[in-house]
This record gives sequence, structure tokens and C-alpha cells, in this order.
Amino acid sequence: MTAHWTRVRDSFWFLPGLLCLAAVVLAATLIAVDRRLEVSDLGPFAVLATRVGVAGSRDVLGAIAGSVLGVAATSFSITIAVLATAASTYGPRLVRNFTADRGNQFVLGVYAGTFLFCLLALRSIRSPAAPRRCSSRTSP
Repeated sequence: MTAHWTRVRDSFWFLPGLLCLAAVVLAATLIAVDRRLEVSDLGPFAVLATRVGVAGSRDVLGAIAGSVLGVAATSFSITIAVLATAASTYGPRLVRNFTADRGNQFVLGVYAGTFLFCLLALRSIRSPAAPRRCSSRTSP
């Protein structure tokens, strides 16, 4: 059991998976807090919360999600291409060292977690007149 846990903990996707899970929990928590707060409870910060509006909030979160995904995909694909080229000269240990590096795992986790957080927050933004839950069935 200890050897299995060590292998799972040292895998490339363990730390990014934990960071993505933390992003999901943070998004759910902040969305619940946001639904419980009234705009009047924010005091002088109410202007910041209401000035952007629903469409502006969607646009900002969509831009952040898209740019984070683009940066993550570009940076990691270039890095993997360089590693694949260098691995033919230096051997497969170079790729193994790259995947075992906690810094690389942390950066990937932050990118993926930020993207996931933006998607979950984007999903919760509704206009004040819109109903809370939408059904997939339409009435005749």
C-alpha cells in the first residue's frame, strides 16, 4: 500500500489534480458566498461589483479562461517538443526528470485550476431576471 501511494503521489498528474480539486472547491465556496451576500453588504466595494454587469463578467472570465488555456497549451507543447528532441541525445531520463519536477507540476496545476475555476464561475453568472435553474424540457 505504501509503495502504491508513493507511486501515485510521485506521478505527474497528482499535484495538478489536487490543484484542480482545490479550484473546484474554491469556486463552489465563492459562488455560495456570493449568492448569500447582498450588494448592500459590500459597502464601498458595491460599485466594483455592480459596475461591470453580467455581460462584462462573462467576457472577463471567458477571456481569462481562454488566455490561460492558450498559454498553458503553448508553453507545455513547446517544452515537450524540446524535451523530445533533447531526449534522443540525453536519453529518457531527461523526460522523467521533467515530469518529476514539482515546479512543472505546480505550474500545470495552476494553469488547469485557473481554467477550471473560470469555467465554473462563468457557469454561475446569470442575469437578475433569469431563473436560477433551467430545465431541458420545453412546455408545448
